[in-house]
Amino acid sequence: MGRIEDLPPKVLDAIIEALHTESPEELVANVLGSLSKPIHQSACRAIFGNPSRPLVVPDDARLFDRASNSLILSKSGNPAIALVLNPARYGSYVKSLRVGDPNTFAPLGAAQSGLDEVGIGSSNLGLFDGDFEVISEEEEDEEHRDDEGRDGQTKSRRNGGDGQVRPIDGAIVKNLLSTCEELEKLEWTSSYPPPDGLLEDLVSYNPKLNCFAYKPTSRLLSSSSSSNATKWDAPSLPLLSPLITSFNLTDLTLTRLTQTGAISLALLLDTLAEESELSSSSFTSGLQSLELNFVWVDDPLCQRIVRAGKRTIRKLTIGTQGTKLTDQGVLTLLEGLDVLEEFGLVDVE
Repeated sequence: MGRIEDLPPKVLDAIIEALHTESPEELVANVLGSLSKPIHQSACRAIFGNPSRPLVVPDDARLFDRASNSLILSKSGNPAIALVLNPARYGSYVKSLRVGDPNTFAPLGAAQSGLDEVGIGSSNLGLFDGDFEVISEEEEDEEHRDDEGRDGQTKSRRNGGDGQVRPIDGAIVKNLLSTCEELEKLEWTSSYPPPDGLLEDLVSYNPKLNCFAYKPTSRLLSSSSSSNATKWDAPSLPLLSPLITSFNLTDLTLTRLTQTGAISLALLLDTLAEESELSSSSFTSGLQSLELNFVWVDDPLCQRIVRAGKRTIRKLTIGTQGTKLTDQGVLTLLEGLDVLEEFGLVDVE
């Protein structure tokens, strides 16, 4: 009888995908750690490579601090943590990534309790054995003493004072995105806005991106206070135009933009309109799905949407709790978008 790893890659992928669907925790934590390279690669494709199943990374900089947390994180079977600590190995498999709210705002405690606090479980590492530089308790104590001797500060104080949650910064995001060259979808659902440089990094490192969504979930806020959530200035939105006109980005979702963010979106739409006007009548690159939900949606923005997506936008969803959008703006959209197939209004006053 032949070995399972000798099966054709597509057949092996189907088997591993079925196992992942049936028991993802077992696949990640227990079953595949000691198996062959073909099975490991197939498992990585199943775990990281399904565009419809995003890998969720908490917006918590503490998880990226290898020096402080390798002892804690090395005991986790969470695939997102494997990506966090070894992006060079697993980044090339990632097709869909979601940056979500932190799992906790409490300070990380001892190694075992820290596992529960950050919500990453305590199972054996399995599939991801060997990906971590585990620091023993003795080494941790020695490094702690060395740190205090050098600059009078403990490691925890350097990394955020009392160990409280901090959103991930631009350097962390760049490190992740630069290794995810196959990335097709990025969702930012954290209540913290993205760091500066996110969109520049997408343009630089992720030419296969076809969907970008900034859509905070407000899990940490009551529905009555959701309008007071931190909003995004999105200063670099116009830089997305090359991904839209020359590459693959066709699906864009933007919510909770500030007035500055709305101006940035207007500039992006103006750039896309210019590209469309300069192209031939067979112009097909461009936004096909657009979802907007913020208070600054108004009639002039609707006109810009039409100029930018007249021949490309097939699905459009507009939401606003402001009072700047009128019937004329809605009519402009309905009459001006030639290939529109689906149109939705959400919470429009």
